[in-house]
Amino acid sequence: MPQQTEEQRQKRQEQLVDQIRQVVSEELLKHPFEGDIDKQSVNVERVKEVIREIVPTLLARSIVSIEGNLQLLDSRNIIVGSTTGSKVATSNLQKLGFWGIAPIIRPTNGADLTNNVTDGGTTDQIDNFTDLSTYANDAATIRNNIYQLAKKLKVVNDALRGMGLMS
Repeated sequence: MPQQTEEQRQKRQEQLVDQIRQVVSEELLKHPFEGDIDKQSVNVERVKEVIREIVPTLLARSIVSIEGNLQLLDSRNIIVGSTTGSKVATSNLQKLGFWGIAPIIRPTNGADLTNNVTDGGTTDQIDNFTDLSTYANDAATIRNNIYQLAKKLKVVNDALRGMGLMS
C-alpha cells in the first residue's frame, strides 16, 4: 500500500472528525438537554473528558454498523478471542468476496466424500495406470475413485475461486 501524503492524512482526519460529530449529534438528539448548559462550568477540557468517557461506550456497542468502507492500514490486525472464537459471516446466505472478487454466498459442497480405501498409493500423487491387466478386477473401482476425487476437487476449487481465495 503506498505511503499516504500529508494531504491524504489530513483529509482522513477530517472525515473521522465528521464521523464523530455525526455520532455525537445522533446521541444528543436521543438525549436532549434539560434547560441551558452552564457555560461557566463547560470548557474544552470538560468536553474532551466527556468524549473520553462516552465515545468508548458508543464504540463498545454489541453491533456496530458501518455505512462506508472499513480500511485497515498496514500493520493493523483483527484480534479475536481464544476461548470460543469468532465468525466472519453468521449465515450461509451472507456474501463474502476476497481480493476484488464479487461476493458470493457460501458455496455448497454436496455430500461428504467417503473414502473406503484403507491403504496404498503414494501421498500427494495420482499414478498413471499404463497397464491395468494386473488390476482387471479393480479397474472400474480405480477409475471411479479417481473420478470421485477429481469431482470433489473441482467443487473445492470452484468454491475457493468463487470467493477469491484462489485464482
